Amino acid sequence: MLAAVGAQADGDQDSWHYAVGEQRSAQQANFCLQEELALELARTFEQQGARAGYAALDRAADCTIRVQSFTPLRVVKRVPIATRDGSQYTVKIVEIQTASGTREYLVTTREVRE
Repeated sequence: MLAAVGAQADGDQDSWHYAVGEQRSAQQANFCLQEELALELARTFEQQGARAGYAALDRAADCTIRVQSFTPLRVVKRVPIATRDGSQYTVKIVEIQTASGTREYLVTTREVRE
């Protein structure tokens, strides 16, 4: 699960972002079915840190790694995560619409352009 959330490509960095309103095809990512669960995960990241957040994501029954096409609609929550070397990254909860028309919630460290 950690690799799917935090992986960064060595190649074209432009492909490692999402843009609100732009469909992404066949993306492997972490998707949660309910906003409440996604926000609960964000609180875990905020209050208990990255390790506990990723563990909670891994255990969440309604959150899975899947490949699907979707359109980001809005960033629901941003959680900055400090690293041991003093830098930081951000976990984002993004409301998406799947190609089939359902609303789900993406958990990602990728940049999300609004």
